[in-house]
Amino acid sequence: MSDRYQCLFGILDQSALHRADKAQLRDQNLALLLRKIWAGPETTRASLARDTGLSRSSVSSLVDELIDMSLVQERGEGISTGGRKPTLVQFNYQAKYILGLDIGASHIGVLLMDLNGQVIHWKQEDCPVRDQPAQALQKLKDLEQAIYEDSHIDQSQLLGVGVAVPSPISPQNPRYLSPTFMPAWQDIDLIKALDFPQNLTLVIDNDANLGALAEVWWGAGQGCHHLAFIKLGTGIGSGFIIDGKVFRGYGGSAGELGHMVIDPEGAKCVCGLQGCLATFVGSQPILDLAHSFGLNSSDLKELIATLKEGHPKAREVITKTAYKLGLAVASLMNMMNPERVILGGELALAADTLLHPLRECVQSRSLWSSVSNSSILTSTLGEQVIALGAATAVLQKALTQPKSIFMDR
Repeated sequence: MSDRYQCLFGILDQSALHRADKAQLRDQNLALLLRKIWAGPETTRASLARDTGLSRSSVSSLVDELIDMSLVQERGEGISTGGRKPTLVQFNYQAKYILGLDIGASHIGVLLMDLNGQVIHWKQEDCPVRDQPAQALQKLKDLEQAIYEDSHIDQSQLLGVGVAVPSPISPQNPRYLSPTFMPAWQDIDLIKALDFPQNLTLVIDNDANLGALAEVWWGAGQGCHHLAFIKLGTGIGSGFIIDGKVFRGYGGSAGELGHMVIDPEGAKCVCGLQGCLATFVGSQPILDLAHSFGLNSSDLKELIATLKEGHPKAREVITKTAYKLGLAVASLMNMMNPERVILGGELALAADTLLHPLRECVQSRSLWSSVSNSSILTSTLGEQVIALGAATAVLQKALTQPKSIFMDR
């Protein structure tokens, strides 16, 4: 198995296959071959049999089934090792498409992705999502329609829709957002409000969780089994990858780094606690700090633009913010000891101006064993990272459960 395969899907548990009944075993073997073909370049039936330990006859039958599902296609002949030239098979990455929705606190983003993580189209607009759910839902529909028109792809070609939200999500009941963080959405059934056809796979998760997933599959977290992704925007959230899987905690609330108390005597937070990290490092507190330094930035993008122009006051604002963030990241390093911490969101655009003081703070406040083999980086996926992660969650589910996801689509 390739390193990429093992990182994304783990090592095959042969004992689980032996415990399965005949129908389950065939479905699990089908999923195994699909993931193998997806993860690698062109291959052959013989190579698949050798890599998976399955018989050649089983592999041939299952590959034919995947071809019938239009997920795999034959691509000419390979090199002979003494007999007849083998037929090459390859994943059909354009068999279906996936929509990724980034419902932020103050923006909407919509992304169309193929089955290899290639972004076909992307659109994002500011929107008062937290306070105006009706306006946000209409904006989603408008951007979705614009994506279809620009890409010449319609809803019938979709495999599923991934939805990222700025709220903890209960794995048992993902329909509702947290009334603490999104009070205007309290009585809105998100699944009904989105109104997608029932034959589409729908995955809803916290935005930072999905950012972490995107980084592991496509970004700075590739090849990493233990990772923390920190989303720095209107608020602050974090997503954790532990042993290659998203860690959500018992009730889905893991990763609320923004509500780690930094100053017990600090300002009251939107969550009701006092002195949370979000009261120092959220977009509005940063802009308030900038205003106190005489900078009239209307949003973080404008502040970052001022920073890149070389304004010393903008640098001082980012440095002070980095120190506060570093206090939380240092605690995170001591508790979780991730291999990588990846910063995303608008504030991450400050790049080295943010990273240098942040790393210094973390180094001075973390155990040497917690940080000696770890790195703190900024995202390579830019503003698309959350929507890309949302779409990736659908792809991950489809590659794990192909019969239930791909059939009848």
